Amino acid sequence: ADGEVRWVFARGRCYKDHHGRPARFLGAALDLTERKHTEQALRQSQTELQLIINAMPVLIGYVDHEQRFRLNNSAYLDWYGMTPQELYGKSIREVVGDEIYAGRVDKIEAALKGKACSFVTVTPHHDGRPRHALMKYLPRFSADGSVNGFYIFVIDETERKLTEEALRHLNENLEERVSQRTQALAEANQRLQNEMFERERAEDALRHAQKMEAVGQLTGG
Repeated sequence: ADGEVRWVFARGRCYKDHHGRPARFLGAALDLTERKHTEQALRQSQTELQLIINAMPVLIGYVDHEQRFRLNNSAYLDWYGMTPQELYGKSIREVVGDEIYAGRVDKIEAALKGKACSFVTVTPHHDGRPRHALMKYLPRFSADGSVNGFYIFVIDETERKLTEEALRHLNENLEERVSQRTQALAEANQRLQNEMFERERAEDALRHAQKMEAVGQLTGG
């Protein structure tokens, strides 16, 4: 009546007489407008959330209590070189392999028991080059307090590790170069002192010769 268009769920049934002609129609209509608005707002929020997590350089994923992936952002998909359809529903073991899974199973089990944990590890990348990563498992609790899965956050620390390694080598080389330079300066200083000592001896000898020459001249005079 107010001119607003509304969402309605309508359901009815036609009753016929003994001749098969429609006699009456009973039905009901349920106003779903508010629910539809809520659903639209939720979809909008989910879209915005997905845009945000896809824009983050951190790998973000979620696995359920069966350790199967149910959510991954773009960085996570790029890391393993998979599409959302390829990764969705796969188990952690299927994605990382038996060897790596065995090294993380204790932390996975701890997360599924409700304990958050973080650790540094070397993990494979789809380009074949192993990467250093800081990983964190954050349990997700349901309304009754049980754990229904956990979130995975991964920060690629490969570049930082390489920078630290390069800096360490630079410091070691710098210390070696400083040590070599110090030794060279000490040797040069010793040579200089030796030269000064020899020069002083030569000057003393020259002065002595000059004195003897003067005495000779006086004596001759």
